[in-house]
Amino acid sequence: MTAKTSKSQKRFDKEKQLLKERWASELQNDPYYSPHLTRDAENFSIRLNY
Repeated sequence: MTAKTSKSQKRFDKEKQLLKERWASELQNDPYYSPHLTRDAENFSIRLNY
């Protein structure tokens, strides 16, 4: 991994964390997010347990 890639990854991780902190309640209560998809992974996989 190059220094530029490492720096970019760190910035991305920081921005992702900030987004989650700011919008956590809205993301958890999104009326347009399908209840059939899991919130445990970021790959939109099928929710197996209800």
